[in-house]
Amino acid sequence: MATSVMTTLRTGFSINTPSVDEAIAGAKEAEHLGFDRLGVWDSPTLYREPWVTLGPIAMSTSKLRIGPWVTNPLTRHPAVTAAAAATLDDLAPGRVILGIGTGDSGVYNLGAAASPLQTLTAYIETVRSLLTAGEGQWEGSPIRMPWAAGRKVPIFAAAHGTRSLRKLAGVADGLIVGLGVHPDVVLACREIISEAATEAEKSPGDIETWWLAPWYVNDSPGRAHVDALWRVAALVHHWARTNGSGKLLPPELRDRILELGRRYDMSTHGMPSPKQKEEYASYARDLGVADYLVSRFTFSGTPEDVSDQVRTSYAAGATNLDATSFVQAGSLTAGARLWSEQVAPRISDLTKGGPNDE
Repeated sequence: MATSVMTTLRTGFSINTPSVDEAIAGAKEAEHLGFDRLGVWDSPTLYREPWVTLGPIAMSTSKLRIGPWVTNPLTRHPAVTAAAAATLDDLAPGRVILGIGTGDSGVYNLGAAASPLQTLTAYIETVRSLLTAGEGQWEGSPIRMPWAAGRKVPIFAAAHGTRSLRKLAGVADGLIVGLGVHPDVVLACREIISEAATEAEKSPGDIETWWLAPWYVNDSPGRAHVDALWRVAALVHHWARTNGSGKLLPPELRDRILELGRRYDMSTHGMPSPKQKEEYASYARDLGVADYLVSRFTFSGTPEDVSDQVRTSYAAGATNLDATSFVQAGSLTAGARLWSEQVAPRISDLTKGGPNDE
């Protein structure tokens, strides 16, 4: 990590799809604004079907990388996921990316729970085998899909803990890191990824790593911090699921952070009511974890504040930012425009390639 190289900052975001038409418009605008990738949530009780939505998005864009961000091993057989990815690759050759995680709202709202890490790794290996060789095995049964062979669809694994980071870095083509964007966290995670890559006889630079980086910009000092407060409850829900194991938590805040995560309501994931937003923010303040979580997980403040935070995170090694915020129907592209207008011009030197330590 001591060699200075030139690394371009890339940004992308994922959407909780309120309508297919709005998703198409959002993708077209994201491409126009220079975003690298767009992901579509896979949460069937809450939002539109991702693969069906991605079809017209593929036909309406020409450069944007697209795919589910993220699907899971429980609601879709690996052959179903591989077939969908291969078909989308027919529509958008070389632009398809496949995000897979253990399962969040997409499974919890069906009365299930997240899959074990071992299941996720086996799922990734089977889907990759189907897309490259046209055959594979799942739960002891052979699968043959010769028509899907020969694809180059990178698979990104969502990791919200140090154990999953270590395991998935050796299996996936890329990672989606949900442990925060504070420089201390970024450095700690990069060290784990580097060690895991070496153990798997891979180069750390070959693992394309994206960092979940919700952002809130407001010219009014302090307003963005308030807006971000409810969002951190959704992120620490992941931690509460495993009782905080491997989350790089400060011991003095651990129990209070987990309590906030347990209070999160998955039935309205991505579309909380104004009352719920205020309740989450109030919980975070009352528990004394608000400032810590906002600074660890988000870029929040005035345009100048956010730009400075991005630079600090970038310097630590977060060079691919999933600059996403939950949106409501009718405002899908508002966040992308705000980022493009108020943040991107202030960090344009990074998006053209800037120094970073690998």
